[in-house]
Amino acid sequence: MRYFLFTAFSVLMVSSVMGQSTKNEIGFTAFYDRVNHSYIKFKGLTKEHLLYKNAFSFQAVYGCHISNTVSLLSGAGYSRRGFRNENTDYSADYIQFSEYVGIEIIDNKMLMVSPYTGIYLGLPVHTGITIKNNDLPDEAGRGKADLGLEGGIRMGIKLDDRYDIHIIPRFQFGLSEVYRKYDFESRRNLAFSMGVGITRKF
Repeated sequence: MRYFLFTAFSVLMVSSVMGQSTKNEIGFTAFYDRVNHSYIKFKGLTKEHLLYKNAFSFQAVYGCHISNTVSLLSGAGYSRRGFRNENTDYSADYIQFSEYVGIEIIDNKMLMVSPYTGIYLGLPVHTGITIKNNDLPDEAGRGKADLGLEGGIRMGIKLDDRYDIHIIPRFQFGLSEVYRKYDFESRRNLAFSMGVGITRKF
């Protein structure tokens, strides 16, 4: 069901773009991430204490402006997610696709500021767990897609009429279960990120 909703949302955004006169842009952003798992404990043992870990991701974005202030953006890239605790370090690598709506609240000769929100879908390509410096195979999180919500702010410093350097603080909150160690729990991805990149309008 979640894959159907993501596909339907993507088709709706593309259809909206094709029916409008647009101003387009492409961009590339590299992110420094602080990642962890949200934790739902249904019953049973004491909740495990999970810690944030460092990760990196990157994303290419194509954007279409359907008005002077509203833009639709589609992104594709790589992300690493996971968690750690005193004895365990878990990582999952994803190819991530995103669909956003942005609203420009500042757009002048020097600056552009645009809050945005949307959804993302991460398709897993690799998972791994390290316990006390020993690499062990992990089956619990393998093959589980990551569907979630994303929000952030694109802040651009304009170099000229075509190029700008942008900074993007963002937050991703997973809606789908990506890891389960015990039957009484369910874990979803969390990520706080800061990105830097470049955008070209055409």
